[in-house]
Amino acid sequence: MTEEPNENPAAEFDTREQYVRETADAAGQQIAPIMNASLNLTKDEQIRSMALAMAVSYHKETIVKDGQMYQAMTAQGKNLRPTAPIQVIDAALVFEGYLRGEYNEFVASMVLGVQHALEDIVRGERPVGDME
Repeated sequence: MTEEPNENPAAEFDTREQYVRETADAAGQQIAPIMNASLNLTKDEQIRSMALAMAVSYHKETIVKDGQMYQAMTAQGKNLRPTAPIQVIDAALVFEGYLRGEYNEFVASMVLGVQHALEDIVRGERPVGDME
């Protein structure tokens, strides 16, 4: 005699909370080995995956999640568009370049330029607000 599958798996638990807790524990036990597995990535793959994770996080955090905020931003004339996968990849490439140190020289020149502009302002050779 075979046992019929239970139509309501939560029925065998005393409370819904117990069902949710034990189901989550079981799922966590199944996921834990996957999360702790070593991927043995090369250095390039590690940098690329880190850059992609940063790009996904950036786009996730900059999504307008609230309808009222969206309406307010469009009323201010902000041009909001949906995020496309190519935008995430583009951001990942920028983050990868940063992680590889490709922007060090550029950033240093920008900082040096701002420093020189501030020194000129302090000496009175340049008006305040003229940072070009």
